[in-house]
Amino acid sequence: MNMKKKSLFLLPCIVAVAIATSVGTKIIKSNANESNNLLIQNVEALSSGVDAGSTTKHPCNHSITTSSKGTTVRYCADCTPHDGEPDGGDDECWLSVAE
Repeated sequence: MNMKKKSLFLLPCIVAVAIATSVGTKIIKSNANESNNLLIQNVEALSSGVDAGSTTKHPCNHSITTSSKGTTVRYCADCTPHDGEPDGGDDECWLSVAE
């Protein structure tokens, strides 16, 4: 193989490795953020003083809207906080504390 053919072969390989590295780095950072959020939720649950295996009652809404104001509201369907604002249907939900 002459030098020109080698260059034409190596260039796509280098580009593919660069793209794979970039995508892999983004995936790892995304997974780290999800893990941090889960860790924070676990620490909050453990520090709340509630016994493991029990349930806690929370105010929630059956309907929420997205918001860019940085507010959160607990959605009744899954009893977890979501970014948004209440849009009606005030109620209460029960959340189990993991053992």
